[in-house]
Amino acid sequence: MKSSRNGISPERTRWASAAMATAAIGIVMIAGMSVLPPAAAQTDGTGRPCGNHTLNGDYGLIVVGQRAVPPFLGGGIEKFVGRAMTTFYGNGTFVIQGTGAGLHGEVIGVDPNPVDIVGIYEVNSNCTGTIQWQPPAPVPPILQTFVIVDNGKQVKSAVMSPLPNVTTIEYVRQ
Repeated sequence: MKSSRNGISPERTRWASAAMATAAIGIVMIAGMSVLPPAAAQTDGTGRPCGNHTLNGDYGLIVVGQRAVPPFLGGGIEKFVGRAMTTFYGNGTFVIQGTGAGLHGEVIGVDPNPVDIVGIYEVNSNCTGTIQWQPPAPVPPILQTFVIVDNGKQVKSAVMSPLPNVTTIEYVRQ
């Protein structure tokens, strides 16, 4: 190991310089985060923390994914798309209007008998939450998790249950 004029090796000097630079960057990042305003997903657009009141009004719904095909239709998995109008009432309840006619799958096709579906939701103060609703039989209850973005104008959601659904849903307020 070579020694510099002050008795410290060049490798140790480089390591110490890198450690000091990393520490300085960390301090600047922590200081910067302490003065930043809260992220948009932390409030409902009026400055209030999110809650069930955040979802209130009509939202267009677009869904894309894959779902199980009932055994009486042959079973398996199909890709599907859909659209519907959803009204959130600001109190933890909602209705999806005319589901079925707006859904189209590879196997099931389009349901000619659209129905309105009522469900419940819960919004956490950090603008995340859950949605649950019961489609017509024989489909089991649907559980979604979501995040509210764009000051409550959009909801980005994913179906968590039932398996084997792999589905995303986007709600956009009119």
